[in-house]
Amino acid sequence: MSTIYLQGIAGYCSAKAVYEERARQLSEAGFVCLRSTPNEAGKSWEVWMLSSPILATGLLTGKSGKDIVSWCVKLGIGHIEYGGKTLGLSLC
Repeated sequence: MSTIYLQGIAGYCSAKAVYEERARQLSEAGFVCLRSTPNEAGKSWEVWMLSSPILATGLLTGKSGKDIVSWCVKLGIGHIEYGGKTLGLSLC
């Protein structure tokens, strides 16, 4: 089982409400947020991680890694890494 890593969970949308909704959905699905210490401007870097598909919760319980990645793509996550592959949103 491979770990799923996500970055840029709001995709190219900078709306705070979009970020908050996706963060809620990811948390309910079993993803954990790893965040750096904020810099002087209050900005930080984060990555969301699901250690293994078998740890998924909520609506993703029992889903395969491929199904979970498909769900993340539909959410509009900017950067997804799973099983040695990297997926990202198109700029178009």
